[in-house]
Amino acid sequence: MEKYLEKEIAWAGFEFRVPAEWDIRSHSVSCLSGSLALVDRRRHRLELIWRRCDEKPDLNLSYSDLKGRVKNDTMNGEVFGVKSIPGWLAFEAQMDEETVVVYALCWRRESGRIFQVTVVTRDEDHFSRQGLLETILAGFSDSGWEGRSVRWKAFGIDCASPPGWRLVSTSVNPMDVKMQFQPFSKKGEKTEKTQTSVHRLGMADTWFSGDPKAFLRGKEPGLDLEFEGIYYNGHEAVAARAQAERRLILRLFGRGRIRRELVWLCEPMNSLFRVYTVSPENEGADPQDFAVRCGHTYEGKSSANPVS
Repeated sequence: MEKYLEKEIAWAGFEFRVPAEWDIRSHSVSCLSGSLALVDRRRHRLELIWRRCDEKPDLNLSYSDLKGRVKNDTMNGEVFGVKSIPGWLAFEAQMDEETVVVYALCWRRESGRIFQVTVVTRDEDHFSRQGLLETILAGFSDSGWEGRSVRWKAFGIDCASPPGWRLVSTSVNPMDVKMQFQPFSKKGEKTEKTQTSVHRLGMADTWFSGDPKAFLRGKEPGLDLEFEGIYYNGHEAVAARAQAERRLILRLFGRGRIRRELVWLCEPMNSLFRVYTVSPENEGADPQDFAVRCGHTYEGKSSANPVS
C-alpha cells in the first residue's frame, strides 16, 4: 500500500501521505482550526478537519456523536467499526451500493488539537479500503506549531516558516502559487511591517528568459536592487537587496524597510522560485530563513558563496 501514497502533504504542523493523484481542492491557513479537502479527477476523496481544544476532549463522546450524525445519511442506517488503528477511533458507513466512507478521530497532545479524517472509497478503487485507511492514519504526524518551525508542503512548494511566523494567505492558480507569511507577537498580533512571500511560477520554459536579474528588475522597476550570485538548494541563484521605501523621509525617521529577494530556476519542476522578505532594517528577515525546497533534497541553510 505504501507505494500508492506517493504524495506527501505538510500543513499547519501536521504531515501525512496520500495517493499521487489526490490534490488539495480547498484549504484553511489557521493552525488553530480549519480543514483540508482533497479530490481526484472524479470525486471528493478526503477531508481533514482540525480544532484546538482548551482541555483534553472526551474522544469517546465525540466519536459517539459523530456516529449518530452519520447514521442518518447511510444507505441502511448503520455504521460499522473498523480494525483498531493505534491512536485513532474509526468506523465506516455504506453510503450507496458502491461508496463506503470511513471516519476517524484522534486527539494529539503535542498541539492540543482534535482531528477528524473522512476518506471516501469506491468498489472500483485499485487499493483496499482498510489498507488505505491504515496507511494514511499510521503515517499521520502532528508536531504542533507554537514556538517552533512549521513545514508547509503543498502545491509544489515545500518550505518551513520560522518560529513565530504564520501563513496568513495563499493564492493558488494553475502553475502560479504564492504563500504569504507574517510574524506574530506572543499576544497573537500581526507585525504588519514585516512579511515574506514564497512564490512558484510554473511553465518557466515558455516565458522565462533565463536571466533572474532581468526578471527582478521587471517586477520591481522602481527599486535600486543590489545583486549577488549564490548557490541555493543545489541551484545557481540570485539574491538581491534594496530599500523598500522610495520616500527618503520614511528612512530618515527610522521607518525604512529592506526588501530581500532570492530567485532560482528549478529545471526538474520547470518552475521559477521567488522568495522575498520586507522588514524593518533592524529585523533582517531573510528569504533563506524559510528553507524553501524544490526538486532537490538539502539540509539547512544554503551556501552564500558567490557564483563565478
